Amino acid sequence: MTRKGSSKKSQDMWRGRLGAGLDETALAFISGMEEDRRLVEYDITVNQAHVLMLKKKGIVDKKSADRIVASLERARAEHKRGLLLPRYPRFVDVHPIIEQFVIDELGVDVGGKLHIAKSRNDQVMADIRLYMRDEFLKLNEQLLALISTMLSLARKHRETVMPGYTHTQHAQVTSFAHYLLSHADVLLNDVARIMGCYSRMNLSPLGACAFAGTSVPIDRHYTAKLLGFDGIVENATFAVSSRDVLQEAACVIALLMSSLSRIASDIIMWSTFEFGMVELSDEMSDTSSAMPQKKNPDPMEAIRGKANEAISSCADILSISRGLVTGYHKDFQEMKRPLWKSMDDARFSVAVMTKALRTLIVKKQRMLELVLKNNVTAMDLAEYLTLNTPLSFREAHFLVGLLVRETMNRGKGLSAITSDQLT
Repeated sequence: MTRKGSSKKSQDMWRGRLGAGLDETALAFISGMEEDRRLVEYDITVNQAHVLMLKKKGIVDKKSADRIVASLERARAEHKRGLLLPRYPRFVDVHPIIEQFVIDELGVDVGGKLHIAKSRNDQVMADIRLYMRDEFLKLNEQLLALISTMLSLARKHRETVMPGYTHTQHAQVTSFAHYLLSHADVLLNDVARIMGCYSRMNLSPLGACAFAGTSVPIDRHYTAKLLGFDGIVENATFAVSSRDVLQEAACVIALLMSSLSRIASDIIMWSTFEFGMVELSDEMSDTSSAMPQKKNPDPMEAIRGKANEAISSCADILSISRGLVTGYHKDFQEMKRPLWKSMDDARFSVAVMTKALRTLIVKKQRMLELVLKNNVTAMDLAEYLTLNTPLSFREAHFLVGLLVRETMNRGKGLSAITSDQLT
């Protein structure tokens, strides 16, 4: 491949204001390359859309624009081969690397046109919005598969009675299907929250430039259309200096992980010997290195742990921009790492929960046994008396409470009471 520009010479063109190169320690400290790796192809696509817009507006001639777009596609191929980023170790983020590649290929007289009317500030937000848009769609697809698994399991257990709990004590009779549908409803809310955040994420910040727009007569709506955005972020300062969509995304993910964590906690508790209502399949369990009898619900415990991380990441992301003055700041870079981690963990957790429920062993007889042993029909009895006798509900409540105490003192439960005894 022919290089028309010197990498060192071209790189120096970024530092006309500065008399010395960036200190190695400072470079390593402010580098965001690790977090930027997953944005490389999005950045290339954003650059291509921008150049096509510059061509459409006559700001860059057709020949130069076509050459730049083709060069960017070669940069994409280089990245897929793992060769692009290592070639430019002296840059702190992905955006100048891609521009440098084009300059090295085409020369600065052509490649240098790539960055007309564009800043890294609006470019990185375009990259992140495109990336998060794709991640949200993948996450929702997985969530819908999990909800479908819950519905299938619920259909099989419409008549599987079990005790429901309040204060971790037996409360009322319910069914395993009813339990599953309660969490399916919560997850449907998570789906709706994700799509709500998606709609606000799916707006283009391109054209905001550094923070106050550009004097170049660009067409922001055209680049938005090319990139599949629903529209543009109209205020340029808002487009680059606000990270509210990332904060919202972190909160949405934290809520989803909290939803999964509660299901995981139920499975962990109900799979103990004391409860014995469900059992994870062998494939979704681990064992002990010392105690050979153990069947540990490690995947469920990991979901709970990752939920804690998601909540902490949400707090981190909210805190980063809380006190910043208006404008772009390097601090924003620190949002990527916790957000990427949270998204990865969420998708992994949904996949694990789906497999766990598909293979879950439900112990119907044990659930029924618990219902019969521990007075969970007490409220039903009080309501029966209210409807079929002159007693008010409070009077019936008191009498049934006395009856529960009496039967428990005799070592029995309400299930041992006959209708004759009630009269």
